Amino acid sequence: MSVAVNGSPATTSCYGTDDRLVSSTDTSVGALIYDPRGNTTTLGNQTLTYDVADRHMKTEVFDATTLLKTVTYRRDAADRVVERTEATPGQALLTRRYGFTGTGDGASFVTDGLSGVVERQFSLLGGVLLTKRATDDVTRPFKNDVWSYPNIHGDVVAIAKEGAKVGPTMGYDPFGVAIGGVPDNSDANYGYGWLGQHQRPLEHVGGVATIEMGARQYVPSLGRFLEVDPVEGGCANDYTYVHGDPINTFDLTGELQSCNNAQSAGPAGIMTLRWIPGIKRYEFTSQLFPPFSTALIRPVSTCRCITNAAGSRRTTSRNGLVLTIYSTAVSTTGMARTEEEPSVGVKSCV
Repeated sequence: MSVAVNGSPATTSCYGTDDRLVSSTDTSVGALIYDPRGNTTTLGNQTLTYDVADRHMKTEVFDATTLLKTVTYRRDAADRVVERTEATPGQALLTRRYGFTGTGDGASFVTDGLSGVVERQFSLLGGVLLTKRATDDVTRPFKNDVWSYPNIHGDVVAIAKEGAKVGPTMGYDPFGVAIGGVPDNSDANYGYGWLGQHQRPLEHVGGVATIEMGARQYVPSLGRFLEVDPVEGGCANDYTYVHGDPINTFDLTGELQSCNNAQSAGPAGIMTLRWIPGIKRYEFTSQLFPPFSTALIRPVSTCRCITNAAGSRRTTSRNGLVLTIYSTAVSTTGMARTEEEPSVGVKSCV
């Protein structure tokens, strides 16, 4: 397959029958190599390493046969990156540790190798991300604070310090390729750009441009993941991102395509799904009626939006539990329920 963008030279890509991208004329991609479990181990000048659970643990960047950079990761039981170490031959190691104050996988604070706090992250109303960094200037206590402003898609497009915009306005193509630079809103080469509102970290050391998207790595220039989808049947194939529709859909965990960011709003109320990495469940919150508070839902594999005369219905399904959210356009009544798959023959409402 050959693709030309905005009059640039066409890039030709070859795919195998197993959904894998085999090679590309793009020199940053080249001939890809996979391990027996379908994880990408060679991408351009990068060599990637995984643990027995298929979690990405190390990236090495080469210039021909010369090692330029090595980035290693440590993860906790919830698969969150808790430590990142950047190694450059002939230089001291740069280690950063990531702490969490909740069940989400967005870091709340960052410390150095000696456990000294480097910065803190705060998610504010409207999707703004505030990065607070220490300063010795008592006359300007907020001198190093960074305010990251997202667009409606959740991508950081502007940075401000001390009330003034800093640097150019940033942009991204639909699949997340940065146009106009990468924001400096997190320490080291591990910042938040595309989907930065959701703290999806972009690894950009040594020419790498890979997003740690929950359970898998995502490469914006390819519009694909580098590992097999851990949810069987979760998307069109094992590696593609949200069925090729990154504008209207998201997959922030690497495991689930969410429909309109997994939120439904109507006269009856608002219903949301929130991923909890620690227990690998979705927290379903409904504001329809007081009895409809929260419920834990198993991971799901598909998301379909269906509109009919009665209003809209959103359904997510997977072997196990099914979540169906009804939002009625013609009245103020609504219903949310979880039920067993039809084959089980058991139905229960929250």
